[in-house]
Amino acid sequence: MKTLIKKLLSSICVLTMSFAAFGVPVVAEQPETDSVISNDGVTLDKTATPLEGNDTTVTLSVGSTENREKAAVLFLLDKSTSVGMRDEAAGMLDELATKNNMDIIYDVVIFSGTATSSGWNDISDEDNLDTIKSDFVNRETTSGTNMDEGIEMAQNDINSLPEGYENAATYLVVLSDGITYIWSEDDTVKGVPVQGLGANENVETNPQNGADTWAMMYGYGKTLQDIYGGNNAVEAVNNFKTAITDKMSTTVSEGHVQDYYGENNLANPIDTYIYDDIKNTEQSEKYAIGPDFAMYQSITGFESLINSFDYEFAYAVPELSGTEDNTTNWENYPWGKEIMLYMHALCSDSENAGEISNADAQSMFSTMKNRILYTVEDGVVTDVIGNAFDLKDLNSFDLKVAGETLEKHVEGNVVTFGEATDGEYPYVVTYHPATDTESEYFEWQINVPVEANNGLTLSYNLTIKKNETTGDYTVPTNESATLEYHKTDDAHTYEAVFPVPQVTYHVASIQPADMTIYMGGTNGYEGVMSDAGVETENSLPEPGYYLTLPDAVNTALGEIVTGGEPADLSEYVTITGKDSEGNEYTWKLEQYGETYSAAYNKFIYKIVPAEGTTPVRLMFQDEEGNLYDSDTFNPTDEDALNQQYQMRIYSGLTADDLVEITVSVPDGNVYTCTLKTQPGTLNIRYVTGDQNSVVTSSYTSVKEASQADDPSQTALKKAYVIADEDTQFFINESQVDVTDEAAVSLLFDDIVTSDTTEGVSNYREVLVNKALEQLNLSDETDVNSQEKYLDLVDANNGNVWLTPGNDVTVYWPYPENTSASTKFYLVHFKGLDREMSMDSVETEIANAEVEVIPVTTDEYGISFTTDSFSPYVLIWTEEAAVTPDVPTEPDTGTTDTDVIETGVWTNPVPFAVTFTASMAAVLAILYRRLH
Repeated sequence: MKTLIKKLLSSICVLTMSFAAFGVPVVAEQPETDSVISNDGVTLDKTATPLEGNDTTVTLSVGSTENREKAAVLFLLDKSTSVGMRDEAAGMLDELATKNNMDIIYDVVIFSGTATSSGWNDISDEDNLDTIKSDFVNRETTSGTNMDEGIEMAQNDINSLPEGYENAATYLVVLSDGITYIWSEDDTVKGVPVQGLGANENVETNPQNGADTWAMMYGYGKTLQDIYGGNNAVEAVNNFKTAITDKMSTTVSEGHVQDYYGENNLANPIDTYIYDDIKNTEQSEKYAIGPDFAMYQSITGFESLINSFDYEFAYAVPELSGTEDNTTNWENYPWGKEIMLYMHALCSDSENAGEISNADAQSMFSTMKNRILYTVEDGVVTDVIGNAFDLKDLNSFDLKVAGETLEKHVEGNVVTFGEATDGEYPYVVTYHPATDTESEYFEWQINVPVEANNGLTLSYNLTIKKNETTGDYTVPTNESATLEYHKTDDAHTYEAVFPVPQVTYHVASIQPADMTIYMGGTNGYEGVMSDAGVETENSLPEPGYYLTLPDAVNTALGEIVTGGEPADLSEYVTITGKDSEGNEYTWKLEQYGETYSAAYNKFIYKIVPAEGTTPVRLMFQDEEGNLYDSDTFNPTDEDALNQQYQMRIYSGLTADDLVEITVSVPDGNVYTCTLKTQPGTLNIRYVTGDQNSVVTSSYTSVKEASQADDPSQTALKKAYVIADEDTQFFINESQVDVTDEAAVSLLFDDIVTSDTTEGVSNYREVLVNKALEQLNLSDETDVNSQEKYLDLVDANNGNVWLTPGNDVTVYWPYPENTSASTKFYLVHFKGLDREMSMDSVETEIANAEVEVIPVTTDEYGISFTTDSFSPYVLIWTEEAAVTPDVPTEPDTGTTDTDVIETGVWTNPVPFAVTFTASMAAVLAILYRRLH
């Protein structure tokens, strides 16, 4: 037995922390579970598997989440419970005993002044059942009403379930009028004597320790609401629990608590003053009487007891007088009914009435019986799928009854299961596609009863609508799923709501890095797709990709991605895909650059196919949606010197939901991400001449260039760039350097003008005039010029635009009728490239920063050093012509930082490693249709 003081202290702490401030009922904390148990015992569950590709399997369960074939039923009965009520309980046991699909044990605890227990019994033991039925209907009892003792015995019994019933479904049935006035402590039944002083012959004056002490302290008919306030029994009981603990402590400390069955059970009574309200109020505010102690012990004991059961029933049941309910005791002691209604509010059937007439005993036990045996007589589930998923197909529906899969038949939007009886199938699923006003949903009709231990499970597949951005997502599989059903022998329609499962998934993104190239390249990436879905002969650079992983994966990678530098994840990341026939393919990542592969704090990769896997394929689209099939264009048609295309990984060659990225983190865990492709930008700059005439290889010495140009003479016929062996060249304006396979070359192209490009203005004349103005030669007539557009490209990688890591030397061949003795002046138009509209060229030239570059002449040609490429104008004069006035400083108000340089990898996003979101389109990744 517990010790009262310890229990008081424990209860005071609980009240202080949880309930006193809020005035709400103490609700038993149920074990954590994903399933939902309705108030009348219908068990519902809805689960979803982790995503595989884009798909998840959802399972709806009705009846139970597992086939629980065992049940334990405990009856806790007040001695005052009528014989008729006990007869009905015995009848319920009789019917449970006829069910051969469940193993049921039962226990009967009856409390009076003490409590007795039948212990756990097998309901299939007919002889024992007859004995116990007779015993709990006719059992002799002791004097007094000690609900606390009965609750404690019930707790001991439920804690001692027989072997094999540890996971059984457990049921508690409590029937009482609640009028308890003694309790048990330290193996002793306790009471509190009270004597009335100043009374007349109509009032008890001798010490008492029974239910009448309530009238002696508070008056007949006083409720807990009257004394402690509250709008209902639940609020009144909570207020009582808060207020009574101090009074109980005082009563104990002054020795008023006695052994109820002892010889001195009426010693040291509490004095009450029936005719002196002031004195009596003082006593009632100071002391707790026997019913107070008994109620408190019973209430808190019950709150603990129900944590040990799956289903609980507690009813306020009046005594029986003849064939009628006898509510006289509740009129005198209404607190008995109040505490039973409070207990009822904590139980599984709290939505039903908490007071049961003896005349309704049969229906009450029928409800309990059906709770044990059946969950649903018939019903319909409405499952609204919602916006995050789509139903994959009707063939994915499967139905199991007690673990056995039923035969199904799909016709149109209807799936039937099992064998029809009189034209009606036991289970029918009807699918309703989404409309403009309604979400996608289906109805599952259950036309036959569902037994508690033979539950139904309906499963189906959903395809996720992937999020468009990188991240970690937890989404519900549906908006709602509701079961409307009838119970056995009950025409009323009930409703229960399924839990909504959630699916967590990770989205990584892959995006081709933006690139700027010059048209006309002869070597490039093989994986360019035409509008017919086949490889074209285009000479485009090998794409780089940047990847973005979701936060959860980055967190798991830890220091690898948080070290301050862009991280190379190539050893951790694998991309996998399947075609429609289930063939698997794999791609790995490699860094793009030779020594460094990051730009703008992001890492750039090549996607490299494993043996037997085809390369990643790209397609290019203009703003009108036309697929790119040539790397030439006419600036006058485009009204620009460059044209932009959208680069996308080619889709349609793999099964869309079967491309994933797996990241193996150092701690051994593996994260699987769905993939979303994002577009990159391809910027193509115009070139006036063909590749062989305007692009020349680089050399480390001019002598090598001369030998390659024409071994028969020293003077160069073409322009060349000369760079030291240790000079690095970077793709666009990134920090990604080219590999050994690169063919660094000089683009030495004519100016776009009416001579070189039909339909354009004479931009060469505009450039020359600006150059002459810079040299103060505008009025001279014997001046000659040659105008060229210079830049660096990788001729072995689709003429991708390059920038040098330091100054390089450019050799310009002598124009006709000039030599090393000719005086040359070179004017550089800084920052001008071919990324402008046709109508802005003259304005751009007029506003350009210009500088005069020193040149050197020798037997090879005219040379100068630079790290900046754009239009140059070479000026020379006839013999004896005037010497130009060359400014020592550029005649401009701009600085290097004012120059706007555009192109790949100059904008903050390009050629970096950004894996952006979603998974639908990465399937795009194959070179040709996979077989």
